[in-house]
Parts: sequence; C-alpha cells; structure tokens
Amino acid sequence: MTASVPRSRCFIHVTLRDGQPLAGARIAVEQASGPVPELMYQTDADGHAQIGLPTGEVRLRIFTASGESRSVDINVGAEPDKTYDVTIDPP
Repeated sequence: MTASVPRSRCFIHVTLRDGQPLAGARIAVEQASGPVPELMYQTDADGHAQIGLPTGEVRLRIFTASGESRSVDINVGAEPDKTYDVTIDPP
C-alpha cells in the first residue's frame, strides 16, 4: 500500500536583506508535513526556484555559492503557484 501526499507547485524567491536576488542558490527541503523527493533545487538569475511542497510548515535549507547555508521556515498553503519570498542574510 502506498500513500499519496498532495503537493502544491510553489515558487520560492530568495533575496538578500538588501533585496538583491540570490541567483544560483541551492535549496533542499529539510522538513515537511509529508514526504518530498530528496532533490536539490537551484534558483535562477532572478532568485526563483519551483518546488512541489505539501501544505503546512516546511523547513528549507538554502545553500549560497560560497557553501554557507541558512535554514528558513515557510507555511505552505493549498493555493497552487504561490510565490514564497525568503530573505536571508548575506554570506
């Protein structure tokens, strides 16, 4: 028996505190309310990445190009295609 966990397509927008988009950042899902694929996602030139996430609290780990990482929490709603803005301190 396998269980299916519905996931919503989400867009994560990563910026630095000064508003500059963080291009090339890698994102991993550390914790979620349901299973998610163990993949790394990478932001584009505008700091965006697309990820399918279950609803509820999600902890993301964001890795900068310099190898440093930050952990951030977001609350994912059921609406599809929502953008979640994440701001981190510069590396």
